[in-house]
Amino acid sequence: MKRRRFFPALLTPLLAAQTTATTARKGRIRQGITRGVFPKEMSLEDCCREAARLGIRAFDLIGPADWPTLKRHGLVPSMYPPGPGGTIPDALNRRENHDRLEKAMRAAIDEAAANGVPNIITF
Repeated sequence: MKRRRFFPALLTPLLAAQTTATTARKGRIRQGITRGVFPKEMSLEDCCREAARLGIRAFDLIGPADWPTLKRHGLVPSMYPPGPGGTIPDALNRRENHDRLEKAMRAAIDEAAANGVPNIITF
């Protein structure tokens, strides 16, 4: 690459990043995250505060005990955590488990619906 092309190629991403950083967020991206993207020592309160600041809309796999914390920061608990549907060896993927898990799944669906949680994960 010749020098005349190298420097403009080097500066273009830097200028684009600076322009993007000053552009107001329009909220068109509906991004959700999990606790795993934050440092382990960070409290849920701090995670929520930072997520809201970044424009994140939702947290996945957060249990009912923590839903009020999410809601205080304007975040949605977007996915009920694993549990009511079992794990891979003992979940709904096996017919023999259906009757045993039905009561727990129905209770989780009712709890999720009452709290605005749109999804439940199961295996």
